[in-house]
Amino acid sequence: MYCNLLFAFEDEFRDLPPEERLEKRMKHCKPVTDDFFEWVGSLNALPKSLLGEAVHYN
Repeated sequence: MYCNLLFAFEDEFRDLPPEERLEKRMKHCKPVTDDFFEWVGSLNALPKSLLGEAVHYN
């Protein structure tokens, strides 16, 4: 869901100049990535599991 939405935004922004693309990304993409990382943080995956290692990767 999150990735599909981000890919759709990128398709929409493809032909914009870099400055405008950055503005659009900050306005539209940043909230989606913020929601994604909030969701990831809520998973409560065990730290030693594969999912836990991925979630807690620095």
